[in-house]
Amino acid sequence: MRWRLWWLGMSATKKTRLGIGYRPELAYFIERHRDIGLVEVLAQDFHTADCIPDFLIRMAHERDVEFVVHSTMLDCAGATPLNIDHLDHVIAVARRLNAVRVSDHLAFVRSGELESGHLIPPRRSGATLQVVLDNIAIIQRKLPVPFVLENIATTFDWPDHEMSEAHFLSAILHKADCELLLDVSNLFANACNVGVDADAFIESLPLDRLFYVHVAGGIFKSGLYHDTHRHEVQSQSLDMLAALARRVTVERVMLERDGDFGDPAALDAELAAISDTLARVVCTGRNGGTDATAPEHIDVHLDPDSARQIVRAEQDALLHGLLSGGASLRVPELQGFDLARLDGAYQSLRRKRARAIKRACPWLSDSFANENELDRALAGYFDSAVSAAASPLADGHAFMHFSRVSLQKSHAKPQRTLAP
Repeated sequence: MRWRLWWLGMSATKKTRLGIGYRPELAYFIERHRDIGLVEVLAQDFHTADCIPDFLIRMAHERDVEFVVHSTMLDCAGATPLNIDHLDHVIAVARRLNAVRVSDHLAFVRSGELESGHLIPPRRSGATLQVVLDNIAIIQRKLPVPFVLENIATTFDWPDHEMSEAHFLSAILHKADCELLLDVSNLFANACNVGVDADAFIESLPLDRLFYVHVAGGIFKSGLYHDTHRHEVQSQSLDMLAALARRVTVERVMLERDGDFGDPAALDAELAAISDTLARVVCTGRNGGTDATAPEHIDVHLDPDSARQIVRAEQDALLHGLLSGGASLRVPELQGFDLARLDGAYQSLRRKRARAIKRACPWLSDSFANENELDRALAGYFDSAVSAAASPLADGHAFMHFSRVSLQKSHAKPQRTLAP
């Protein structure tokens, strides 16, 4: 399988670098595959740049492997001031790995003191566009390499967008002069969940800005598609990869897998399926959308401070509702949203937060009798601290402190009082 994968990756797809996202569980798989030409690392997986495994450093400097440093925490669409400490950490990791690019998402993750722990779709408006452009300008001034922006998956949507997702993304790519990370599985999720026309989306993008592509697995549940990164890649995601490859040469494509890694042969098969998909496609050579120039006509009239105030109020209400659930979802500010979808997102955020903590702090399982007990303890922690900490590792430590305090309180002896 390994040599078949090499042959497909090098001969059939020609320029295409086939890659995978680094996870500690995949270290041996990545190191032994000489055909891997692209590795993406999550900046928040490392407490400091010095924690990066030696074999990744060797791959970055001794083999023909490109590294991209990925983040989910730069908060590109957030109205809250950027976390410069995290940006500096991303830069340190990028330099350590001699990375060719840094990437993050067209999403927000925090508002004020609230942290979602996951990617939230922004309202696509002129005010948000101004905020995104200002944020990316700050990021780009500090980065040593070009910045790449990714489309996200969602199970709900704002009721009053001012422009389509493709138009909004294209405007940012043009005006910020950044590159595109197109996640075809996220696009498939949005086609299923919020009615995005995937073909029109691809057709509208300035594909000359495409740097690399994500493909990931997911599942259908309760009528929605969930981009889990823990399940087999769906054939529909590969179909969207093929639709993209008919329009532009896909020079880099990678598999994302965050859990349930299974047998290495299964990962080999998924990488081979990605290569097979590209091998079957003939590219027409068109590198830009039919309305690729349209975003240039979008004028942003708001000053940056006014734009941030408007977007901050919108994001405060949504994030508070998504993290608190219940009555917080039924406030006037969220009128027009699909409340059933928001409630589902609230439940999903809690599950994702729990998985992120378990992944960052695997030693937590040693402190509890079984997985169910750990899950109950995490649920109690989330009820008490609706906002995630600044990182999954910090969230895990805060959870342990909460658990110790709760245990002390439960064991505290009642104080005797004197009768009057």
